[in-house]
Amino acid sequence: MRFKTLYSTKNGAYVYSTIMPDGGKPAGLFWHSTGADNPWVMRYAGDSTTKDTLIGANPNNNGFQQTTDKNAKNSKGETVPCPNAVMGLGTDGKMLTVKTLPDNYCPWCSGTGNLALAQKNGFSKNSANFLGFYQVEVCEDIKCTGTVYGRKNPYTPKEYADLCYKEMVKFSIEFFNAFFKGDPSKVTTRTLTSHAEASLMGIASNHADPWHWLGKYGYSGNTLRADVKKGLQNTIAPPPSRPLKVGDTVTITAPYATSAYAAKTSAKAAVGQARVITKIYSGAGVTFPYQLGVKPNNTSSNNTTGFAKLSGVKPK
Repeated sequence: MRFKTLYSTKNGAYVYSTIMPDGGKPAGLFWHSTGADNPWVMRYAGDSTTKDTLIGANPNNNGFQQTTDKNAKNSKGETVPCPNAVMGLGTDGKMLTVKTLPDNYCPWCSGTGNLALAQKNGFSKNSANFLGFYQVEVCEDIKCTGTVYGRKNPYTPKEYADLCYKEMVKFSIEFFNAFFKGDPSKVTTRTLTSHAEASLMGIASNHADPWHWLGKYGYSGNTLRADVKKGLQNTIAPPPSRPLKVGDTVTITAPYATSAYAAKTSAKAAVGQARVITKIYSGAGVTFPYQLGVKPNNTSSNNTTGFAKLSGVKPK
């Protein structure tokens, strides 16, 4: 996956920001699609002053980067939403996700649903925005035939839908690794949802996205959750017959690491390699308890060594 950050600093969601409940931790992940045939992230993340050439500039200034009041209205009285991120094509024609709000900011994107229905489903509010759902807009393009900003979508409708869905799965897996400790059992309709499903729970306006589009190719909220669960299960090693100990050799199945190490190319390159456990950490707040040797079958370690998370093991 590729990420860029371009916060919508003029948008009311940023200016009048509300930190998500639970200390800023997202309550879940909420997927939208934009409802217009335009695959380019520049349409939503950029404006005419955007300098990032991979995102691209929007000469029409009609994306999220508009000045809005506390009711999400611009100077024309139009409602301008703002999610935490937008996903689509960069100027090079490859998938790109642009963060438009900080991770802990409540977005303005879901609208409001039926309060009685929300309460019946156990929610205190009828808007996913202020329940703390992290929200992502996917740049929709059903036909893939139009020319926008002098560019044409290089993919067929099915190719583009498949690309977007696969990127949604990858993003969701990373999200659950970051905020739910990679636990597949935490993936439910309440924590991994969409505008269509959230509406039925009373916490969003009456929309059908993104499945009105991606559903044409067999995708749904159920397939997304199943694929994310499968991905999370595949990124952690199966529990051993006994607790792991220093000196054991394990296979790295995903680039689980501290944020400093995860930024290194070597973190991903290590996947599939055998490493020796050099130290086991314990105590409250330990997420990645196993320090591994820096090279395959090598017991040496240093500060650039990754910390592995292995399923079903209680650190000692």
